[in-house]
Amino acid sequence: ASINNVDTIHVRGTGNTMSGALTTQSGSILHLEAVVSHAQLTLSNGFTNNGTLRLDNTVAPGSWQTNLFISSGTLINASGG
Repeated sequence: ASINNVDTIHVRGTGNTMSGALTTQSGSILHLEAVVSHAQLTLSNGFTNNGTLRLDNTVAPGSWQTNLFISSGTLINASGG
C-alpha cells in the first residue's frame, strides 16, 4: 500500500519494510531512532523527500546503528524539504 506522510513516521527496531510508494509532504518527518537496538527501514522503491529525514542514535552513540535501505531507485532530497 502507498503511504503519504503528512506528519511523522517513527521507526525503531529491525525488520521494518515499506513495499508501496512513499510520499513525504513538506513539514513531514521520517525518523529512524536507535534506542535499545538498531533502527532499520527497507523501502522497496526510491522516493523524493520533501520533509525531514532523521537518523538518530539517542542512547549510546557508536553502540547502535540507524540504516535506511532502498532496494530499487534513488533517494532525492527536494530543495524545499
